[in-house]
Amino acid sequence: MLNLFTSSSYNYLILFFFCFLLSNYSKSQDCNFVNFISDTENNIDTILSYDFTVEYENEDLNSESWYQTNSTQFDGIEFTKYVAINLPLCGDGCFQIASVQPQNPILGDNSYEYTDVGFQGDNIVIFTEEQWNTPLPSGDLVGDDSDGDGFILDSSDPISGIQDQYDIPIPENGTSSTFYFIISIDCIDDPVTLFNESEYICQEEVVTYEIEWPSELEISVETTDVLCNGGNTGTAIYTVTGGTPPYDVEDQFDLTSGTYTTTVTDSNDCQAEVTFTIDEPALLEISVETTDVSCNGGSDGSANYTVTGGTPPYDVEDQFDLTSGTYTTTVTDSNACQAEVTFTIDEPDAALQISAITTDVTCNGGNNGEVELIVTGGTNATNTIITGLSAGEYTETY
Repeated sequence: MLNLFTSSSYNYLILFFFCFLLSNYSKSQDCNFVNFISDTENNIDTILSYDFTVEYENEDLNSESWYQTNSTQFDGIEFTKYVAINLPLCGDGCFQIASVQPQNPILGDNSYEYTDVGFQGDNIVIFTEEQWNTPLPSGDLVGDDSDGDGFILDSSDPISGIQDQYDIPIPENGTSSTFYFIISIDCIDDPVTLFNESEYICQEEVVTYEIEWPSELEISVETTDVLCNGGNTGTAIYTVTGGTPPYDVEDQFDLTSGTYTTTVTDSNDCQAEVTFTIDEPALLEISVETTDVSCNGGSDGSANYTVTGGTPPYDVEDQFDLTSGTYTTTVTDSNACQAEVTFTIDEPDAALQISAITTDVTCNGGNNGEVELIVTGGTNATNTIITGLSAGEYTETY
Protein backbone atom coordinates (compact mmCIF):
# COMPACT_ATOMS: atom_id res chain seq x y z
CA MET A 1 0.00 0.00 0.00
CA LEU A 2 1.34 3.46 -0.94
CA ASN A 3 0.99 6.35 1.50
CA LEU A 4 2.13 9.96 1.15
CA PHE A 5 3.19 12.51 3.72
CA THR A 6 5.31 15.66 3.62
CA SER A 7 8.12 16.87 5.85
CA SER A 8 9.76 20.22 6.53
CA SER A 9 13.16 18.91 7.64
CA TYR A 10 15.28 16.37 5.87
CA ASN A 11 18.80 16.08 7.24
CA TYR A 12 20.23 12.56 7.54
CA LEU A 13 18.78 11.27 4.30
CA ILE A 14 20.62 8.15 3.23
CA LEU A 15 20.84 8.32 -0.53
CA PHE A 16 21.49 5.50 -2.93
CA PHE A 17 22.92 5.72 -6.41
CA PHE A 18 21.11 4.08 -9.26
CA CYS A 19 22.42 2.83 -12.59
CA PHE A 20 20.58 4.15 -15.63
CA LEU A 21 20.72 3.91 -19.38
CA LEU A 22 19.27 7.24 -20.64
CA SER A 23 17.30 6.87 -23.83
CA ASN A 24 14.48 9.33 -24.67
CA TYR A 25 15.12 11.42 -21.54
CA SER A 26 17.32 14.02 -23.16
CA LYS A 27 15.91 17.30 -21.85
CA SER A 28 17.72 18.04 -18.63
CA GLN A 29 19.16 20.74 -16.43
CA ASP A 30 21.32 20.37 -13.35
CA CYS A 31 19.31 20.12 -10.18
CA ASN A 32 20.33 21.65 -6.89
CA PHE A 33 21.84 18.58 -5.24
CA VAL A 34 22.92 20.34 -2.07
CA ASN A 35 19.45 21.59 -1.21
CA PHE A 36 17.97 18.15 -1.58
CA ILE A 37 20.45 16.70 0.91
CA SER A 38 20.96 19.25 3.63
CA ASP A 39 19.30 22.63 3.19
CA THR A 40 16.82 22.62 6.05
CA GLU A 41 15.19 25.83 4.85
CA ASN A 42 13.65 23.98 1.93
CA ASN A 43 11.15 21.14 1.98
CA ILE A 44 11.11 17.77 0.37
CA ASP A 45 8.02 17.77 -1.80
CA THR A 46 6.80 14.27 -1.00
CA ILE A 47 7.78 11.23 1.04
CA LEU A 48 6.26 8.00 -0.23
CA SER A 49 5.61 5.14 2.17
CA TYR A 50 5.18 1.56 0.99
CA ASP A 51 3.82 -1.06 3.43
CA PHE A 52 5.25 -4.59 3.19
CA THR A 53 5.34 -7.82 5.21
CA VAL A 54 8.58 -9.61 6.12
CA GLU A 55 8.94 -12.63 3.84
CA TYR A 56 12.40 -14.15 3.69
CA GLU A 57 12.83 -15.46 0.18
CA ASN A 58 16.50 -16.26 -0.54
CA GLU A 59 17.04 -19.97 -1.15
CA ASP A 60 20.83 -19.56 -1.41
CA LEU A 61 21.28 -19.39 2.35
CA ASN A 62 21.78 -22.90 3.75
CA SER A 63 20.53 -24.42 6.99
CA GLU A 64 23.62 -23.37 8.95
CA SER A 65 22.89 -19.67 8.56
CA TRP A 66 21.05 -17.32 10.89
CA TYR A 67 18.63 -16.78 8.06
CA GLN A 68 17.34 -20.34 8.32
CA THR A 69 17.50 -20.74 12.11
CA ASN A 70 16.30 -17.40 13.47
CA SER A 71 14.32 -15.73 10.71
CA THR A 72 11.02 -17.18 11.80
CA GLN A 73 10.82 -14.65 14.62
CA PHE A 74 10.41 -11.89 11.97
CA ASP A 75 8.26 -13.60 9.34
CA GLY A 76 4.93 -11.82 8.92
CA ILE A 77 5.95 -8.56 10.60
CA GLU A 78 4.68 -5.50 8.74
CA PHE A 79 7.17 -2.75 7.93
CA THR A 80 7.27 0.40 5.79
CA LYS A 81 9.76 1.53 3.17
CA TYR A 82 10.14 5.30 2.63
CA VAL A 83 11.21 7.15 -0.53
CA ALA A 84 11.69 10.93 -0.80
CA ILE A 85 10.87 12.77 -4.02
CA ASN A 86 11.47 16.34 -5.10
CA LEU A 87 8.96 16.89 -7.86
CA PRO A 88 9.56 18.82 -11.09
CA LEU A 89 7.51 21.93 -10.41
CA CYS A 90 8.45 24.07 -13.39
CA GLY A 91 7.83 21.78 -16.33
CA ASP A 92 11.47 21.45 -17.31
CA GLY A 93 14.78 20.45 -15.81
CA CYS A 94 14.76 17.42 -13.55
CA PHE A 95 13.58 15.88 -10.33
CA GLN A 96 15.17 13.79 -7.56
CA ILE A 97 14.40 10.52 -5.82
CA ALA A 98 16.18 9.22 -2.71
CA SER A 99 15.77 6.23 -0.42
CA VAL A 100 15.07 7.15 3.22
CA GLN A 101 16.31 4.65 5.77
CA PRO A 102 13.70 3.84 8.45
CA GLN A 103 15.79 5.19 11.34
CA ASN A 104 15.97 8.66 9.76
CA PRO A 105 14.72 11.32 12.23
CA ILE A 106 12.80 12.94 9.37
CA LEU A 107 10.22 10.20 9.80
CA GLY A 108 9.42 11.26 13.35
CA ASP A 109 7.16 8.74 15.09
CA ASN A 110 7.26 6.54 11.99
CA SER A 111 10.97 5.80 12.31
CA TYR A 112 12.29 2.38 13.33
CA GLU A 113 15.43 0.22 12.97
CA TYR A 114 15.73 -2.28 10.14
CA THR A 115 17.23 -4.71 12.64
CA ASP A 116 13.84 -4.71 14.37
CA VAL A 117 12.50 -6.73 11.44
CA GLY A 118 15.63 -8.75 10.61
CA PHE A 119 17.07 -6.55 7.86
CA GLN A 120 20.25 -4.50 7.55
CA GLY A 121 19.49 -1.99 4.78
CA ASP A 122 18.08 -1.62 1.32
CA ASN A 123 18.87 -0.47 -2.16
CA ILE A 124 16.54 0.85 -4.84
CA VAL A 125 16.93 0.66 -8.60
CA ILE A 126 14.53 2.86 -10.59
CA PHE A 127 13.38 2.27 -14.16
CA THR A 128 11.51 4.41 -16.62
CA GLU A 129 8.33 3.09 -18.15
CA GLU A 130 10.11 2.59 -21.45
CA GLN A 131 12.97 0.65 -19.86
CA TRP A 132 10.58 -1.52 -17.91
CA ASN A 133 8.65 -2.52 -21.01
CA THR A 134 11.56 -2.85 -23.47
CA PRO A 135 12.90 -6.40 -23.90
CA LEU A 136 16.48 -7.09 -22.79
CA PRO A 137 18.96 -8.74 -25.20
CA SER A 138 17.84 -12.07 -23.73
CA GLY A 139 14.26 -11.34 -24.70
CA ASP A 140 13.15 -11.03 -21.09
CA LEU A 141 11.63 -7.88 -19.68
CA VAL A 142 13.24 -6.02 -16.77
CA GLY A 143 10.58 -7.33 -14.39
CA ASP A 144 11.25 -10.98 -15.29
CA ASP A 145 13.32 -13.29 -13.08
CA SER A 146 15.68 -14.12 -15.92
CA ASP A 147 17.85 -16.63 -13.98
CA GLY A 148 15.06 -18.19 -11.98
CA ASP A 149 16.59 -17.45 -8.57
CA GLY A 150 13.45 -15.80 -7.25
CA PHE A 151 14.80 -12.26 -7.56
CA ILE A 152 14.67 -9.75 -10.41
CA LEU A 153 17.94 -8.12 -9.40
CA ASP A 154 21.10 -9.76 -8.13
CA SER A 155 24.73 -9.90 -9.15
CA SER A 156 24.00 -12.21 -12.06
CA ASP A 157 21.33 -10.00 -13.60
CA PRO A 158 22.70 -7.53 -16.22
CA ILE A 159 20.02 -4.93 -15.60
CA SER A 160 20.55 -1.20 -15.26
CA GLY A 161 18.25 1.65 -14.25
CA ILE A 162 18.45 5.37 -13.55
CA GLN A 163 22.05 6.45 -13.05
CA ASP A 164 21.73 9.71 -11.11
CA GLN A 165 18.80 9.94 -8.71
CA TYR A 166 19.59 13.64 -8.16
CA ASP A 167 19.18 14.58 -11.82
CA ILE A 168 16.41 12.55 -13.43
CA PRO A 169 15.53 14.39 -16.63
CA ILE A 170 11.95 15.24 -17.42
CA PRO A 171 10.76 13.68 -20.69
CA GLU A 172 10.38 16.14 -23.54
CA ASN A 173 6.81 15.12 -24.29
CA GLY A 174 3.93 14.76 -21.89
CA THR A 175 3.35 15.81 -18.30
CA SER A 176 3.49 12.46 -16.48
CA SER A 177 5.39 9.21 -16.48
CA THR A 178 5.32 5.98 -14.49
CA PHE A 179 8.51 4.85 -12.75
CA TYR A 180 9.20 1.37 -11.42
CA PHE A 181 11.13 0.83 -8.17
CA ILE A 182 12.85 -2.48 -7.42
CA ILE A 183 13.57 -2.43 -3.68
CA SER A 184 16.23 -4.93 -2.64
CA ILE A 185 16.34 -5.46 1.14
CA ASP A 186 19.60 -6.82 2.62
CA CYS A 187 19.80 -9.53 5.25
CA ILE A 188 21.24 -8.75 8.64
CA ASP A 189 24.58 -10.42 9.38
CA ASP A 190 24.93 -12.83 12.26
CA PRO A 191 28.57 -12.77 13.49
CA VAL A 192 28.13 -16.21 15.09
CA THR A 193 27.67 -17.94 11.73
CA LEU A 194 30.28 -18.54 9.06
CA PHE A 195 28.10 -16.68 6.59
CA ASN A 196 28.16 -12.98 5.82
CA GLU A 197 24.42 -12.80 5.42
CA SER A 198 24.56 -9.05 4.66
CA GLU A 199 25.90 -9.94 1.22
CA TYR A 200 22.57 -11.53 0.38
CA ILE A 201 19.22 -10.06 -0.53
CA CYS A 202 16.56 -11.37 1.82
CA GLN A 203 13.52 -9.77 0.21
CA GLU A 204 12.64 -7.92 -2.97
CA GLU A 205 9.65 -5.70 -3.68
CA VAL A 206 8.49 -4.00 -6.89
CA VAL A 207 6.36 -0.85 -6.72
CA THR A 208 5.36 1.88 -9.16
CA TYR A 209 4.83 5.61 -8.85
CA GLU A 210 3.41 8.00 -11.43
CA ILE A 211 5.15 11.35 -11.35
CA GLU A 212 3.29 14.32 -12.78
CA TRP A 213 4.60 17.76 -13.60
CA PRO A 214 3.15 20.88 -15.19
CA SER A 215 3.91 21.73 -18.78
CA GLU A 216 6.64 24.31 -19.26
CA LEU A 217 5.63 27.82 -18.24
CA GLU A 218 5.47 30.11 -21.27
CA ILE A 219 4.33 33.67 -21.84
CA SER A 220 3.50 35.44 -25.11
CA VAL A 221 2.31 38.97 -25.73
CA GLU A 222 0.12 40.81 -28.22
CA THR A 223 1.02 44.48 -28.43
CA THR A 224 -0.66 47.64 -29.66
CA ASP A 225 1.66 50.47 -30.65
CA VAL A 226 1.31 54.06 -29.49
CA LEU A 227 -1.12 55.96 -31.74
CA CYS A 228 0.54 59.37 -31.68
CA ASN A 229 4.16 60.32 -31.30
CA GLY A 230 4.94 61.01 -27.64
CA GLY A 231 1.68 59.42 -26.48
CA ASN A 232 1.01 56.63 -23.99
CA THR A 233 -1.68 54.54 -25.66
CA GLY A 234 0.40 51.36 -26.11
CA THR A 235 -0.90 48.08 -24.66
CA ALA A 236 0.47 44.62 -23.89
CA ILE A 237 -1.98 41.71 -23.59
CA TYR A 238 -0.36 38.56 -22.18
CA THR A 239 -1.16 34.90 -22.73
CA VAL A 240 0.33 32.46 -20.23
CA THR A 241 0.34 28.69 -20.70
CA GLY A 242 1.77 25.81 -18.71
CA GLY A 243 3.10 26.09 -15.19
CA THR A 244 0.71 26.07 -12.26
CA PRO A 245 -1.87 28.87 -11.92
CA PRO A 246 -2.45 31.41 -10.59
CA TYR A 247 0.04 33.67 -12.37
CA ASP A 248 1.28 37.04 -11.11
CA VAL A 249 1.09 38.93 -14.40
CA GLU A 250 -1.48 41.46 -15.59
CA ASP A 251 -2.14 43.07 -18.94
CA GLN A 252 -0.56 46.51 -19.33
CA PHE A 253 -2.07 49.70 -20.69
CA ASP A 254 -1.02 53.36 -21.13
CA LEU A 255 2.45 52.36 -22.32
CA THR A 256 4.83 54.77 -24.02
CA SER A 257 7.12 53.64 -26.80
CA GLY A 258 10.11 51.54 -25.78
CA THR A 259 11.37 48.01 -25.12
CA TYR A 260 9.88 46.08 -22.20
CA THR A 261 10.61 42.75 -20.49
CA THR A 262 7.84 41.12 -18.46
CA THR A 263 8.37 38.15 -16.14
CA VAL A 264 5.53 35.88 -15.09
CA THR A 265 5.72 33.78 -11.91
CA ASP A 266 3.37 30.90 -11.20
CA SER A 267 2.26 29.45 -7.86
CA ASN A 268 5.40 27.25 -7.72
CA ASP A 269 7.71 30.26 -8.21
CA CYS A 270 8.54 29.09 -11.73
CA GLN A 271 9.26 31.96 -14.07
CA ALA A 272 9.17 32.81 -17.76
CA GLU A 273 9.74 36.11 -19.50
CA VAL A 274 8.96 37.85 -22.76
CA THR A 275 10.61 40.92 -24.30
CA PHE A 276 8.70 43.16 -26.69
CA THR A 277 8.80 46.62 -28.24
CA ILE A 278 6.09 49.27 -28.34
CA ASP A 279 6.57 51.48 -31.39
CA GLU A 280 5.18 54.93 -32.22
CA PRO A 281 4.79 56.87 -35.50
CA ALA A 282 7.08 59.73 -36.41
CA LEU A 283 5.98 63.14 -35.20
CA LEU A 284 3.06 64.47 -37.24
CA GLU A 285 4.08 67.80 -38.77
CA ILE A 286 2.52 70.21 -41.29
CA SER A 287 4.17 73.03 -43.21
CA VAL A 288 2.71 75.50 -45.72
CA GLU A 289 3.80 77.43 -48.78
CA THR A 290 1.66 80.54 -49.35
CA THR A 291 0.87 82.90 -52.21
CA ASP A 292 -0.26 86.38 -51.21
CA VAL A 293 -3.26 88.23 -52.68
CA SER A 294 -2.07 90.10 -55.73
CA CYS A 295 -4.32 93.15 -55.40
CA ASN A 296 -5.59 94.95 -52.37
CA GLY A 297 -9.02 93.59 -51.50
CA GLY A 298 -8.61 90.60 -53.82
CA SER A 299 -9.08 86.86 -53.11
CA ASP A 300 -6.46 85.03 -55.13
CA GLY A 301 -4.24 83.99 -52.19
CA SER A 302 -3.36 80.25 -51.77
CA ALA A 303 -1.91 77.77 -49.22
CA ASN A 304 -0.17 74.56 -50.30
CA TYR A 305 0.42 72.08 -47.44
CA THR A 306 3.12 69.45 -46.88
CA VAL A 307 2.43 66.80 -44.19
CA THR A 308 5.02 64.37 -42.77
CA GLY A 309 5.01 61.75 -39.98
CA GLY A 310 1.92 60.43 -38.28
CA THR A 311 -0.15 57.75 -40.00
CA PRO A 312 -1.70 58.48 -43.41
CA PRO A 313 -4.19 59.30 -44.78
CA TYR A 314 -4.46 62.95 -43.70
CA ASP A 315 -7.60 65.09 -43.74
CA VAL A 316 -6.11 68.31 -45.15
CA GLU A 317 -6.33 69.86 -48.62
CA ASP A 318 -4.58 72.76 -50.28
CA GLN A 319 -6.52 76.05 -50.18
CA PHE A 320 -7.15 78.63 -52.90
CA ASP A 321 -9.09 81.92 -53.39
CA LEU A 322 -7.93 83.21 -50.05
CA THR A 323 -8.26 86.82 -49.02
CA SER A 324 -5.66 88.48 -46.92
CA GLY A 325 -5.55 87.45 -43.27
CA THR A 326 -4.12 85.06 -40.68
CA TYR A 327 -5.14 81.41 -40.89
CA THR A 328 -4.61 78.29 -38.71
CA THR A 329 -4.97 74.89 -40.34
CA THR A 330 -5.13 71.62 -38.36
CA VAL A 331 -4.29 68.28 -39.96
CA THR A 332 -5.62 64.99 -38.52
CA ASP A 333 -4.18 61.58 -39.42
CA SER A 334 -5.86 58.16 -39.39
CA ASN A 335 -5.10 57.74 -35.67
CA ALA A 336 -6.77 61.07 -34.84
CA CYS A 337 -3.38 62.63 -34.10
CA GLN A 338 -3.25 66.34 -34.92
CA ALA A 339 -0.79 69.04 -35.89
CA GLU A 340 -1.41 72.64 -36.88
CA VAL A 341 0.25 75.48 -38.74
CA THR A 342 -0.51 79.20 -38.59
CA PHE A 343 0.25 81.47 -41.56
CA THR A 344 -0.63 84.89 -43.03
CA ILE A 345 -1.84 85.82 -46.51
CA ASP A 346 -0.78 89.38 -47.29
CA GLU A 347 -2.10 91.90 -49.85
CA PRO A 348 -0.81 95.25 -51.19
CA ASP A 349 -1.11 98.03 -48.64
CA ALA A 350 -3.54 100.19 -50.75
CA ALA A 351 -5.45 100.16 -54.04
CA LEU A 352 -3.46 101.05 -57.16
CA GLN A 353 -3.95 104.74 -58.15
CA ILE A 354 -2.55 106.80 -61.06
CA SER A 355 -2.43 110.57 -61.46
CA ALA A 356 -1.09 112.46 -64.51
CA ILE A 357 0.92 115.70 -64.89
CA THR A 358 0.69 116.80 -68.53
CA THR A 359 2.69 119.21 -70.70
CA ASP A 360 0.78 120.46 -73.75
CA VAL A 361 2.10 120.63 -77.34
CA THR A 362 3.62 124.07 -77.95
CA CYS A 363 2.60 124.47 -81.61
CA ASN A 364 -0.50 123.42 -83.46
CA GLY A 365 0.16 120.08 -85.08
CA GLY A 366 3.28 119.50 -83.05
CA ASN A 367 4.17 116.39 -81.00
CA ASN A 368 6.22 117.62 -78.14
CA GLY A 369 3.56 117.03 -75.53
CA GLU A 370 4.39 114.78 -72.60
CA VAL A 371 2.83 113.27 -69.47
CA GLU A 372 4.25 112.11 -66.14
CA LEU A 373 2.19 109.31 -64.59
CA ILE A 374 2.37 109.25 -60.77
CA VAL A 375 1.51 105.66 -59.53
CA THR A 376 0.65 104.94 -55.87
CA GLY A 377 -0.56 101.79 -54.05
CA GLY A 378 -0.37 98.37 -55.63
CA THR A 379 2.81 96.35 -55.63
CA ASN A 380 6.14 97.62 -56.87
CA ALA A 381 4.50 100.49 -58.70
CA THR A 382 6.82 103.04 -60.46
CA ASN A 383 6.26 106.47 -62.01
CA THR A 384 6.46 106.81 -65.78
CA ILE A 385 7.11 109.77 -68.15
CA ILE A 386 5.75 109.50 -71.68
CA THR A 387 7.01 111.99 -74.31
CA GLY A 388 6.43 112.74 -78.01
CA LEU A 389 2.71 113.14 -77.64
CA SER A 390 0.54 115.12 -80.05
CA ALA A 391 -2.65 116.81 -78.94
CA GLY A 392 -5.39 114.31 -77.98
CA GLU A 393 -6.98 112.18 -75.24
CA TYR A 394 -5.05 109.18 -73.92
CA THR A 395 -5.77 106.21 -71.51
CA GLU A 396 -2.96 104.38 -69.70
CA THR A 397 -3.60 101.15 -67.75
CA TYR A 398 -1.40 99.59 -65.07
